[in-house]
Amino acid sequence: MNRKDFKIDRKKANTQDLRKKEKENRKLQLELNQEREKFNQMVVKHQKELNDMQAQLVEECTHRNELQMQLASKESDIEQLRAKLLDLSDSTSVASFPSADETDGNLP
Repeated sequence: MNRKDFKIDRKKANTQDLRKKEKENRKLQLELNQEREKFNQMVVKHQKELNDMQAQLVEECTHRNELQMQLASKESDIEQLRAKLLDLSDSTSVASFPSADETDGNLP
């Protein structure tokens, strides 16, 4: 073989190699685009879930605060009722004791 034949063979080999690499590149680009699309869909899905969870958290915190305020109000009501009960108990205790005049007359 002469030099010219080597150059032609090399060009053919380089052209075939280039075509293979271009084909592989297109295949990898397609795969990359598919993976990117999957990733973007997953991001959208997870972002929606995150937004839903954050909205639920806000709702639950609001409900919790309402319940805490109700509890504080009920505790205040209970304290007021206990104070009234104590006052009534003291009043009835004082009223049930005989006065000093009544006890003097009953001495033996």
